[in-house]
Amino acid sequence: MKGYTAVIPMRAGSKGCPGKNERIFAGKPLYQHTFDQARSAGITDIVITTDITGLASQTLGDDIRILRRPAHLALDETSMDAVLSHFVDSPLCGTDRIILLQVTSPLRKVEDIHKAVDLYETGDFDLVLSASAADRTVLKHGMSHGNEFLPLATASYCFSNRAQLPPVYKPDGGVFIFGMRWFGKHRTLGAGRIGLIESAFQPPMDIDTEEDFRNAEALFEAEDRTGGR
Repeated sequence: MKGYTAVIPMRAGSKGCPGKNERIFAGKPLYQHTFDQARSAGITDIVITTDITGLASQTLGDDIRILRRPAHLALDETSMDAVLSHFVDSPLCGTDRIILLQVTSPLRKVEDIHKAVDLYETGDFDLVLSASAADRTVLKHGMSHGNEFLPLATASYCFSNRAQLPPVYKPDGGVFIFGMRWFGKHRTLGAGRIGLIESAFQPPMDIDTEEDFRNAEALFEAEDRTGGR
């Protein structure tokens, strides 16, 4: 897959699941699954942005480069926008097409990456992301401003039956594709026109806690046994 760079963020710290990125998941380090998926998709340029000091001493492959992330960009409150800004400003960003793959989404499939690339290359969207179906009744929710109720979407949805509500999708963290110049201008993923592909594995999981880790590993291994991976 020429012209694309996969960016893989790996942070040492995690309150919900300490050391999760390097922990053994289905027989190998969690991060290795994302490396394997990127390579299987045909990506030959992979950059890890990380504060994990021991990673450089490991044999990761000639296609992998490491961007040292400063401590102030490896905090619990550090945004992905800040991490990506650090990358696009670095000498390691040598292409305009970036695929963000998070280590904490091991249930993604190679076909998700290919589908997202196909959609991005139509030129219709500034950002393409993977998403999963969510509970559509969230459209009935709202926020409060003093005593005023502010619907999240359209007020009529708050009084509709569930069957009348349109499908709702939630970004699942598996795949994000965008242009370096576009991101460099806006400095946020939350801009422009966004396209989505529905993740092949449902429901996908983003690992935040110990329970997430165990559940995701069980799902991953069960699909391996049935030949689905």
